[in-house]
Amino acid sequence: MWKNFKHSTAYDWVGMFCLFLLIFSGCAVFVIQARWFYRLEISWQQLSEQVYLSKETIYYNYAKLMNYLSFPWVHVLSMPDFPTSKDGLKHFQDVKFLFVAAESLFLVTIVPTFFYLKDLTKNRSWWKLIAPMKIAMLVPLILGIVMSLGFDMFFEMFHELFFTDDTWMFNPATDPVINILPENFFMHCFLLFFVLIEGVFALVWWKGRKNL
Repeated sequence: MWKNFKHSTAYDWVGMFCLFLLIFSGCAVFVIQARWFYRLEISWQQLSEQVYLSKETIYYNYAKLMNYLSFPWVHVLSMPDFPTSKDGLKHFQDVKFLFVAAESLFLVTIVPTFFYLKDLTKNRSWWKLIAPMKIAMLVPLILGIVMSLGFDMFFEMFHELFFTDDTWMFNPATDPVINILPENFFMHCFLLFFVLIEGVFALVWWKGRKNL
């Protein structure tokens, strides 16, 4: 029965679905954990001059925030130089749920995707991924175009899609951490994600073309 399933269309659909989830979640996790990228942002956007704190202090508080958002076992958000309001904490709890979900999805899809790609390699069937990857490569391009038309609109649409309230609209007076998380930083993170996921899609497409 298992052998018959492995040679069925359903097996390919399940395998491709796991592959797409792995690529999407993996690129998301990469951006989430790219703390080196935030170090560059501190200098690029001259954050220390805006909040009158040293680069080391800014990064330390950012690292505390990311530890809370990224690790399920960190239950308390504590940024020594940035107090957090009740609404701010609620939003960070929602973000934590999304981050942990992305990380969990990445871990869960590694094994089935590995065996699916192993079967494609064994059967010289990477060509099956050519058409799906061609379609997938359009998505980051379309989203990138939408974002280029106005990041404010894109950013608002993103929050309306993933969050059920407006706690993400931080007030610098009550949640000063927003001063070290400027909108341009999020725009750069989205750009990094789009470039990364487009590159992975293109790599898989190239692998399929080479196999064909």
